[in-house]
Amino acid sequence: MNIRFRPLLLCLSATVFVHMGAGIPATAQQQQPDLGALLQGIMQGANQKTQDAPALVNFRELKAQLPAELPDMKRISASGEKTGAFGMSVAFAEATYRGEDGGTISIKITDSGGMPGVAAMAQAGFAATEIDRETETGYERTTTIEGHRALEQYDSRYESGSIMIMAKKRLSFEVKGNQVPMEAVHAAVDALDFEAISGLIEKAQKEAEEAEAASAEE
Repeated sequence: MNIRFRPLLLCLSATVFVHMGAGIPATAQQQQPDLGALLQGIMQGANQKTQDAPALVNFRELKAQLPAELPDMKRISASGEKTGAFGMSVAFAEATYRGEDGGTISIKITDSGGMPGVAAMAQAGFAATEIDRETETGYERTTTIEGHRALEQYDSRYESGSIMIMAKKRLSFEVKGNQVPMEAVHAAVDALDFEAISGLIEKAQKEAEEAEAASAEE
């Protein structure tokens, strides 16, 4: 499998997950459509003309929004790209940070504007999901961060945790930590400027409209 298509397939998987009844009682799950019909519907939506989709945020601008450093951590890598398949496209940027003690944190920002139907279904399912679970070594729960729906997880056995945030019906933020306390993961989330990143959507659309108008005048 081409690794460049992985963000698209992950989003498809998330959509299937929320529509197959995650977090829904068994009696309600019986009302869910079968997997084959769901995938067929998703692919039919994906095959719509790409010009119907909103303009994607330039991955270079997403990359510029990645923090240059985190508390007690230096950035050791940063990258970004736009990728597409099956008539859909996404743009993303990611970075990895490492502390002197060996702990690491990764941040990934994804714009799924090039696959609006799929992204909207995934975020609708995510918004409707309620999770609150604890064990002797960790927890998993849905919450709200900066006004956006989020899923937070942590396991003290491995000092690993993650926070996933979805916003604006197309943006996702993934922050993962390994060999770090959960406070470090939260500090990484706090380093993100959600308002500025969300503002890139309007900028991308405006630039696309201006380019289209200029092309029409030629």
